[in-house]
Amino acid sequence: MCSDLTSDGVADPTALPEFLDQIDGDVSHFIADEAYDGDPTSELLVKLFAVAVEITIPPPKAADIISAVAQKRKRAAGRWSSALN
Repeated sequence: MCSDLTSDGVADPTALPEFLDQIDGDVSHFIADEAYDGDPTSELLVKLFAVAVEITIPPPKAADIISAVAQKRKRAAGRWSSALN
């Protein structure tokens, strides 16, 4: 297990390569907060630890809101369509 905090002036994904250099050995599971969500993080982890690394990063909080709004609109459209038939 490894952990570190970045300063306010450094974005978490920017510090990731240096952070991962501290690890001697294989990594089978990477867990991080939504600041690391995105292709650059996933691509770096696969490059360093192979495709077998399990990556657990929750989507940004805004993604939950967007998904909820989309689901609500889809349900409303279904009710509207049913009412017309």
